[in-house]
Order: sequence, then C-alpha cells, then structure tokens
Amino acid sequence: MTDSSLRDALRERYRIERELGAGGMATVYLAHDLRNDRPVAIKVLRPELAAAVGADRFLKEIKTTANLQHPHILPLFDSGDAGGLLYYVMPYVAGETLRDRLRRETRLPVADAARITSEVCSALDYAHRHGVIHRDIKPENILLHDGHALVCDFGIALAGHAGDSRMTATGISIGTPAYMSPEQALGDRQLDARTDVYAVGVMLYEMLKGAPPFTGATAQAIVAQVLTQTPTPPSRDRSDIPAYLDRTVMTALQKDPTNRFSSAEAMRASVETPAAERAGERGRPRARWLAIGAVGVVGLAVFALSPKGTRAVPASTHKPDTAAARLVAEASGFATRRDQRSCSESIKLFSRAAARDTLYAAAWSGLAKARALCALFSAADPNIEFAAARGPAETALRLDAKQADAWVARGMVRLFREQDFDAARRDLGMAIKNDSTRYEPWLYLTWVHLANDHLDSALASVRRAKQIEPVNAPIVRVRLATLLRITGDLDGARREIDDVLRMDSTGHLARTERFELNLVAGRCDLARVDIAAVKGDPNPYQQAMLASHWAKCGKRVVAQHYADSLVAEAASGGFVDEFALSIIFSALGDSTNVLRWMERAVSEHNWALFYMRHHHAFRDYVTRPEYLSLMRRAHVR
Repeated sequence: MTDSSLRDALRERYRIERELGAGGMATVYLAHDLRNDRPVAIKVLRPELAAAVGADRFLKEIKTTANLQHPHILPLFDSGDAGGLLYYVMPYVAGETLRDRLRRETRLPVADAARITSEVCSALDYAHRHGVIHRDIKPENILLHDGHALVCDFGIALAGHAGDSRMTATGISIGTPAYMSPEQALGDRQLDARTDVYAVGVMLYEMLKGAPPFTGATAQAIVAQVLTQTPTPPSRDRSDIPAYLDRTVMTALQKDPTNRFSSAEAMRASVETPAAERAGERGRPRARWLAIGAVGVVGLAVFALSPKGTRAVPASTHKPDTAAARLVAEASGFATRRDQRSCSESIKLFSRAAARDTLYAAAWSGLAKARALCALFSAADPNIEFAAARGPAETALRLDAKQADAWVARGMVRLFREQDFDAARRDLGMAIKNDSTRYEPWLYLTWVHLANDHLDSALASVRRAKQIEPVNAPIVRVRLATLLRITGDLDGARREIDDVLRMDSTGHLARTERFELNLVAGRCDLARVDIAAVKGDPNPYQQAMLASHWAKCGKRVVAQHYADSLVAEAASGGFVDEFALSIIFSALGDSTNVLRWMERAVSEHNWALFYMRHHHAFRDYVTRPEYLSLMRRAHVR
C-alpha cells in the first residue's frame, strides 16, 4: 500500500503527514486527527500480516487493547479496516524510545534502569491481569515521555496472537530474537506472563551493561544462545550494580519459566527492594539464581529461524546440515576426554553446530552432555554448567525423543544437580531403552544406586558398563575402581587402575584415582607418585584431595592455609565448592567446619551430594544426627 492510497483510505478522519518508521510487521505514520484536532501516530499492519489475521478477528481482538488504561501504557484511540488495510491509532508522543536513549548513552544510571523497569513491570502486570501478553517487549517499544516509560505496541501483539494459526505462511514472527524467551523461540503458543518477564529481564540487562545478554550475526545464532547459554551477571562488568538488582536480572532470565518471577508484579517488587535491605547486603555471595536449573524450556513446536522469519519444520524428516554434522563429530571427540580444555572446546563446537542447524537433535544432546561433563570435570561453577545443560537436553528430546544422549544428559542434571534420584533413574532407563549399546547410562546409574545405598546394584551397574565398553572408555574402569574402594576392596580397585595404566601410563583419571586410593590406604609415599596429576587438575574435588594429602602427610599448615583462602574467597563472593571444602576440613579434623560447609553444600545443591554417605572423608560423620539430617535434606539414604 503506497502513501497515496493510505491517504485516500483515511482522508475523512486523518491527514497523513509523513512516515515515522517501518518495521517487520507495520509502518508508522505521523498524522493529524481531523475530528479532535490533535497529532496522532497511525500504525498500519503489513498487508501479508493483515491477510493472515483477518479484519474481523483483528478488530475484535484490538478492543482488548483499547480497554487497557494505565499510566505506563500508551493508549489506543482508534482502529479500523480501510479497504483491507488494518490499522490502529495512538497518541503521538514527543520524546524518544528507550532504544534511542541507549544508542546515545550505551548504558543507563542504575537508578534510571531500575525505575524504567519498575514502570514497565507495572504496566505489564496490569495488562496480564486483563488477559493480554505483549510478546514483543524491547527498547524500541518503550517510549520515554518526560523520562517515564510508556509501553506501546500491544496492538501488534494481539494481531500476532489473532493470526497465530496462519502466521507460518507470512514469514513473520512475533518477537525479536534477542528478547525472546526460550519458550517463545521454540514456538510455544501458550505463552504467559513469564515470557514478558524474560524480555524485561533482557531489557534491564541491556540498560545496565550496555548490550543484551545474547548477540549474534544471525537470528539462528542468537536463538541458539538463548536456548543454551547462561549470561554472566551484569555486575561482573560494572561495580555499581547492587546485588539485589543482579539477582533480579538473573531470576528474570531463567530459561525455565517456572524459575522466573511468577508475575511482572513480583519482578517490580524485586526491582524496588527496600533501601534497608539493600544496605544490609554483604558482598556478592554465589547467588542461588545461578544454580536454579536454567533451561527447562517448554515449547510445543520447534521452529527454525530464517532471515525471513519463523517457520515450523518437522524434526523427524530432518536431514542435518553437513557442516553441522562435521562439527558434532569433532566435538564428540573432545567431550569424552573429561578435562578442562576439552570441555570448553566441545561446548564451543556443539554450540556452533546447534546454531548452524537448530533442528539437529544430536547437536543439542551433545551440547547438553558437554555442559554436564564440564560441571564434573572442569573448574567452572558446576551449578551454572548443569543449569545450562538442561535446556539443550529438553530441546533434543523435543526434536527426537529417541536421542539416548539427551536422556543421559537430562538424567545427569537430575542426578547431580536436582538430587531427584528417581527421575534420574527413569531418564537413564529411557536412554538404555532407546540404545542398549551405550555404556553411559549404566555408568551414571551407578551413582543413583550409591545415593540410595544400594552398593550391590551400583557395582552391577558399573560392571555392566564395563561389559559394554571394556577398552575404549577408561572412565568406566576408573569408576569401577572407585566403587571397589568404597566397598572396601582396595586390592580389586588397585588391579583395575593398574590395568588401565598399563594401556595408558599417562591416563589422567586413572592416576588421580590411584592417588586417592593410596591416600585412603594411608600410603603417603605411594600417593606422592601421582601427585603431579592431581596438582595439574583445576577441578575443586581434585584440589581437595591434594589438600587432604597435605593435611595427612606432613604439610598440615599448608592445608590449613589453603582452606582459609577458600573461606575468604567464598566470603568475597567467589565460587567455592562447598563439598570439596568439607573434605579438606575433615582431613584437618575440624568437625565444626565440616558440618558448616556441608550445610552450605546441601543448601546450594552441590553436585557431589550423592556421595555423602560413602565418601571416605565422612565415615566418622554418618552416625551424627546433624549429618543424617543433612543427608535427608539431600534425599540421600
């Protein structure tokens, strides 16, 4: 529709003066309302969107927006159908959008960011209570009038909602990739208030940090990050951001909607944390929002984003992109090595594969497993890594429910992060059902059985894994040695480790297990043979074993100093593995601190809690009432 035809269609009511801007869904014009003698903005839907929606449905739906009367919502004056042209009319607001201000200032003062967020949340809460979900919150849709926020474009959201069933043919998607919630990116039509909460979280993040949490050259790249990556808190790059605002941002950005604020009002209340509470905050301890299991997204259909928009593609007829398949093959080789560098490299490669082909289930399941393995075998905060594993696993299962790796990855999250041992058993059982030739589900079932104090079943499970993969997965032989050590068969454990080291004398995992085996046996002399392997491993558990060696083998002062340094690190807000620190205090004979840090381990859902009953460091604690209470809280039998 040309400007002249628009003028002709609306000439009896409005005088079109000029175009203000155009987007993917509509064009906005400055006009003069002839009846009321006032300037207005007229938003005209693109013809293909108008055709998909239909005039009757649009006009019916738009009445809902007309009834939204709130000081931070831009009101709607009029709407109509002019010869198939669907439009609605809003006040013309002199000022700028939030996007204009961000372009000028990059990032905003903390007080301004918090106030704008509060006003937007207030507007959205009102809309949500009236049955309207915006679905396209972004800085472009926030007008700043006298410094205060006005949320606009509810009409576009309703238009998109009205035309959902026919949107595929238009090539138009409602929402902007960087601000889409994971469930929206995956095509869930049953969106609720929490999808707007997520978008406000992205916007607040951008106001504080100067850029949204996820950026990329293409829509596919951005969506891949939305689904798989966990952003760093904005305070990492800006020291004046208070901890309560960090928590607000990261809670809003949880990938699982059940872990976000349940309403915009709840987010508004968090942004407006009372001054007394802010003043009382001490440091920046590792916040629980980093560990809430970030990615359980709930899409009903999987969508592949193309530069032209969104289209649904049935995954079960899907042929993977050739380059993506090569990336997955390369990444899989790294993922099995279980060390710091390989973990990072495998995540990078799987992420590239998933970004290149968003419907490739093996890329998502591989990414999920890589994240989970990094939680176990790197120096990264395991809670963050496990949280980042959940979403890719869920995505892979929606794409292909027969993906054994996806069931394994989700089972690992449920076992190590959520301590839901029954659910972990079910997921690992599904992995075995879909591919009985894989050793991994049997390996992780070992720890499920251990958490339930079923030692015979644990040994049977790890031996089944060894039967499936007797040579090419040394981790299985190492873990069999671990189980034999736990059950008191130190000679059997030593035979397994010696056998692995005969095949590869440099085997890192085998040498660290041999180190621990000799430490348990009180053989400081033999433990020293493998001390270089432990020193070279940045994993907090291995470092705890090293400190235990110092405590038991003549360097107690060094061990105490190391423990004190970890306590200081935790007090300053750094990441410290609580379970590992408990091990060190056990070696030092400090029972008060053992219980103190194990309490924190339980509160933070430390991944190693399945080991509480049977770890050699805590043999003297498992009969203590306070320790037994902690075990019950961790669901360990």
